[in-house]
Amino acid sequence: MIVVLLHLPVTEAADPRLQQLIGRRYTGLKDFPVLDDFKNIGNILVEREKIFEGGTFHRLFVFRKENTGLLILMRYVPGNTGNVIYFADLIEVEGMDQEKYLGYGGDCRLNRKVDDRIVALFKIESNKKKIFRKIYQAWRIDSDTGKLNEIPVKGIDYINSDYEAY
Repeated sequence: MIVVLLHLPVTEAADPRLQQLIGRRYTGLKDFPVLDDFKNIGNILVEREKIFEGGTFHRLFVFRKENTGLLILMRYVPGNTGNVIYFADLIEVEGMDQEKYLGYGGDCRLNRKVDDRIVALFKIESNKKKIFRKIYQAWRIDSDTGKLNEIPVKGIDYINSDYEAY
């Protein structure tokens, strides 16, 4: 008999206070002091079509504090008085610096095809480059499970939206 053990990587926040947010109802940033030092640098609506259908949908928020990035996937569930918001998943990204940036919202590509569900940690090589190819980590938003799943970086790049400005 052969026994095969699979090692499934689990990405958890290094700070246990952040990990405890998953599954909690969101009532406003002021109610979560662990996020006080983080700056909200943007967000995207994941399922644009579902927002008008009255179904459950997700929004990805991106935060940063010094050399740490934070990806927070929020689940919006229809309720009697509007949407109820929950922390669905959270990824803490360590090792960010002035050259590393979290890209999301339709500027990430997989095999030269735009994929708006991919989030990537990439290096800003030069603003004179149209495509950034140095990708350190990547995740795909899975709205069926409400998870941010780490994926291989092979074939992923990031479109420099500032390219035409130069």
